[in-house]
Amino acid sequence: MLIGGIILLIGLLFLFEVLIPGFEVDFNLIWPIILVVIGLYNMIKERKMNLLMTVLTFVGVWFILINFNILPDKYTQIFWPIVVILIGIFIIFNSITFKKKLQKVNKEGFLKFYGVFGGVEEHVKTNDFKGAEIYSIFGGVELDLTDIKIKNEESFINVYSIFGGTDIKLPKDYNIIFQSTTFLGGNDNKNKNDFKEGNKTIYINCVSIFGGTDIE
Repeated sequence: MLIGGIILLIGLLFLFEVLIPGFEVDFNLIWPIILVVIGLYNMIKERKMNLLMTVLTFVGVWFILINFNILPDKYTQIFWPIVVILIGIFIIFNSITFKKKLQKVNKEGFLKFYGVFGGVEEHVKTNDFKGAEIYSIFGGVELDLTDIKIKNEESFINVYSIFGGTDIKLPKDYNIIFQSTTFLGGNDNKNKNDFKEGNKTIYINCVSIFGGTDIE
C-alpha cells in the first residue's frame, strides 16, 4: 500500500507540473524523502531495525541535508565510510549473544528481559510474580504471562520498545491498568479484562520510540 501511494503521489506531481503553469517539482528532494518514509515506515511496522531500512533512511536523510545545504561539502566524502560502518555494526551485533534469550531477576524480584538486536520468546510460570522490566531495542520480546500468579495485591510491568516490538499476553483474572507513552511508535492494549473490585492489579507502563507494544 505504501509503495502504491508513493507511485500515485509521483504521478500526480508529474501531472501537476504539466497542467499547472509555474508548478515545478524538485525531484532531487522528493526521492530522499521517499527513502526516509519507506525506511521509517517499515521499521515501525516491523517494530525492529534492520540493515536495509536503516541504510535507506540514512541515505534519505543524508541527501535531504545536502539539498537544504545543511551538510557542508567537505563532509560528502564520508558518506560511504558511514554506510560501511553501519553494515559492520549490524554484522557484529547479530553475531554476538544479544540475539539469544536473556532473562535476569533484579534485587526487587522483577524479571528482566532483553530483546537487543534479536528476539526473546518466553512462557513464564510462577506463583510469585512481582513484575517485569522488558527492553526491546532493535529487536523483539514475546512474553506469555497467562500462567502467572501474584501474591501481593499488585505488580508492575515496565516496557521499553525502541526500534523494536513487544508482545505480552496476560491472565484474565487480574485488573489491568495501562499507561502509554509513544514517539513515532504505537502501543495497543487489546486486553479486555473487566475491572473488578477485589481483584489484584497489574500496572503496565509502556514507552515506545520508533517501536510498539501489544498487550493481550
